[in-house]
Amino acid sequence: MKWLLNENKEWKSCFHLFNTSLVIFDSLSAIPPILVGYMIDEGLQKGNQILIIQLGIFLICFAILRQLGSYFSAIALDKTCFHMASNIKQKCYKS
Repeated sequence: MKWLLNENKEWKSCFHLFNTSLVIFDSLSAIPPILVGYMIDEGLQKGNQILIIQLGIFLICFAILRQLGSYFSAIALDKTCFHMASNIKQKCYKS
């Protein structure tokens, strides 16, 4: 992998950026269970229905945005890897 990134210096930063963003978006999946636990403790047990509605709407929006971010990061990472492989192929056929 190190050799591939050193041969494609113009795509190296994009590769690291999209790989990092994919890890960040995928690691955000730990937040909804925490919020659901808070929603049960503070909303259902204490009867705070406004909190339940607000957190429910937030969880739906959060899930949609997290999935979209993960999807587009994966697409961008795939395109970056395609360009990197294309550059390597061109360098191999030139020599």
